[in-house]
Amino acid sequence: IWHYLGMDKNDASTWYGPHEDKQGIMVQLFQHPLLQANRESKKIRKAYEQFWNTNDLWVNTDRVGFNPPETDKWKFPGPGLHWDVSLDLPIPFGLQGILYLADVEPEQGAFTLVPGFHKRIDSWIQNLPAGADPRTEDMHALGSKPVAGKAGDFIIWHQALPHGSRPNTTNKPRIVQYINLQPVNREIKSKWK
Repeated sequence: IWHYLGMDKNDASTWYGPHEDKQGIMVQLFQHPLLQANRESKKIRKAYEQFWNTNDLWVNTDRVGFNPPETDKWKFPGPGLHWDVSLDLPIPFGLQGILYLADVEPEQGAFTLVPGFHKRIDSWIQNLPAGADPRTEDMHALGSKPVAGKAGDFIIWHQALPHGSRPNTTNKPRIVQYINLQPVNREIKSKWK
C-alpha cells in the first residue's frame, strides 16, 4: 500500500499527497498478491463459515483503507458512522469484515461501531420522529466504541451495526483491508432506504 500510494512510511510529509486512486481514506486498490492471500486466509474463512453455518461462501474483492493522522492542513474526511445496507426493516442477517494491516490504537482512526445495536435497530428506527432520516442521526450518541487491535486482527460485525472510522489523533496511520465472505443466495433488500 505504501508503494502503491508512493508514500514513505518513515516520512509523514508523504502521507497526504494526492493520488488518483485515493478517495478520502479509501484506496481503490483491489488486486495484489498479498491482498488476495489475505482474502484466502483459512482462519478468516473458518470464522465466516461458523457465522453463516455453511462453507459455500464467496469472497468479495474489496479495497483497502489508509487513514493518516489529522494535521492543521488535513482533517478526517469520513466516512463517519454509517450503514452499507438498506434500512428497510427488518434488516436481514449479513456480515462485514476489516483486517488491520498494522497495529491500531483507539485514537488512531480505529474502526468504530455501536456494540449490540443490531438487537435494537428495529425499535430505534420505528421510534424516530416522522420524516426523520436514520442516516443523519448522531449515531455516536448511541454509544459508539473504537476497536483497537494488532496487525493481523480481523473484526467481523453484523451489517445492522452503525460502523465507520474516526479522526486519527495519533502520529501513525491506520491501514486496513476490507474482506467479506457471504453465501451466493444471501438475502438482499430490493428497496433502498
